[in-house]
Amino acid sequence: MLRVLASFLLISMLVTTPRFMKAKELPPGQCQNPQPQTDLTHCKRFSRTSLRGKDLNGVSLQKLNLSRFDLRETNLTSADLRGTRLRGAKLKGSILESADLRGAILDLANLEGTQLQKARLQEASLLSTNLKNANLHESNLHKANLYGANLRGAQLNKANLGETELSEANLAQAKLISSNLAGAILTHTILEKANLQGAYFQATRIRMTNLEGAYLKDAVGLPAWVLKGMGDEGTHSSLRLEDAIRQGFRQLDGVDLSGADLNRLDLSAGSFIYANLKYADLEGSNLQGANLQGANLQGANLKGADLTDANLEDVNLYYANLQEAKGIPQTLKDEFNL
Repeated sequence: MLRVLASFLLISMLVTTPRFMKAKELPPGQCQNPQPQTDLTHCKRFSRTSLRGKDLNGVSLQKLNLSRFDLRETNLTSADLRGTRLRGAKLKGSILESADLRGAILDLANLEGTQLQKARLQEASLLSTNLKNANLHESNLHKANLYGANLRGAQLNKANLGETELSEANLAQAKLISSNLAGAILTHTILEKANLQGAYFQATRIRMTNLEGAYLKDAVGLPAWVLKGMGDEGTHSSLRLEDAIRQGFRQLDGVDLSGADLNRLDLSAGSFIYANLKYADLEGSNLQGANLQGANLQGANLKGADLTDANLEDVNLYYANLQEAKGIPQTLKDEFNL
């Protein structure tokens, strides 16, 4: 009897739980005179200048098309902008602190000097976006696309940039203290004089990246070739991966060398375990005794290369050019129809 009564009381509590425990629903807002904390998703015909300088704290503009809108100096603190199209929008000097921009499209937008502290930008598209001197402290940019973005002088301390695309981006003099860059792509990225103290680099793809003068003290997970270019004070020289290899650096496990020009180099006894050498030019290179276990050499040019006594266990040689190459076991030739 007591168990039945207890079950009844529990069900009663669940059924009568007040609605305020759910996420608060915003009241519909006025499209001609938008106010804070209102739902404006039904507004389809804003003029391109009608929102400039407005106080839109906490509003919902989810999935609206605001491309090329003038939103300069607008207060969008905690605004819901999920999936909103803001391509080419003018947001210079606006406040987007704690705003939800997940999946938003901000390509070519101007966010110079914008306040984006603790903003949620997961999987947002920011292709060639201007974020110069923007404040992104503790923002979440996981899996965002910042290809070619201008982040010069931006504040990104404690930001989550995990698996973020940052190729061709300009992060010169940016502050990324204790930021998470795990799995990020940094191909041809400019990090000159950036502050990366305590940043996390596990599995980060660093290729043709400008790290000259970058401060990397206490950074975690840096590739060995990057460490080679660091001074005692934690500042990095202009050394790049290809330069390090030409200077004799051979610990290249897991490194991305896709398309790299490595022809006619002495790479003997080097370690390339699970390295990405897809379409790399290794013509005439000496790879005697190199450890290439699990390396991806798909489409690589190995014409005239010497792989005598190299470890080729689990190597991928599909479409590789092995003309006149030495040391390739017949079993591998048969496996890859070479």
